[in-house]
Amino acid sequence: MSMVNSPSGSGKPRLPEKGWRLPLELRDDKMPFGKLVNEEDLAELLAECTKLITVGDVVSLALTLIGIVPDIAIYDGRTQRARMSEFADIVTPDVTVNNPAGVVTRELYDAIKDAMHHIAPICILVNGEEDLAFIPAALLAPEGACLIYGLPNQGMVLAIMDESTTRKINDIITRLEVMI
Repeated sequence: MSMVNSPSGSGKPRLPEKGWRLPLELRDDKMPFGKLVNEEDLAELLAECTKLITVGDVVSLALTLIGIVPDIAIYDGRTQRARMSEFADIVTPDVTVNNPAGVVTRELYDAIKDAMHHIAPICILVNGEEDLAFIPAALLAPEGACLIYGLPNQGMVLAIMDESTTRKINDIITRLEVMI
């Protein structure tokens, strides 16, 4: 099992030393949690969020263009493995991390953890792939935070951090492999 109990006794899983890897048999499983949302409904849906986190260039750009600035934007300058520079061209990364496709590295996890404590908006540029960044973002986000990430060829997914969402992210984490 990939979960490691937190020494704080919080019961939240924490990242193993070298990170998590998505098993090959789950590579085509999109693992959505949250609900698909329309751009037109975002302002109303996000009104009560305690913190707004976006994962992905298209999602981060879409919100920025309608005047909604994420507290944390995680992006890699690509969409569906193709270069996508529109978001990267309008922001300056505050933090740059390395994270290969299909994994969550300690470097990515720690950058997201640190970003949760920032008051000013922060942009995390990922060299490699931010495809699984929604996992540590959801795990580390406070209750009431909103996480929006892209689901390729389907749209934007909104997850509001609450007890139910925490159970779902913990279930996803149990399906990941511990990197050795």
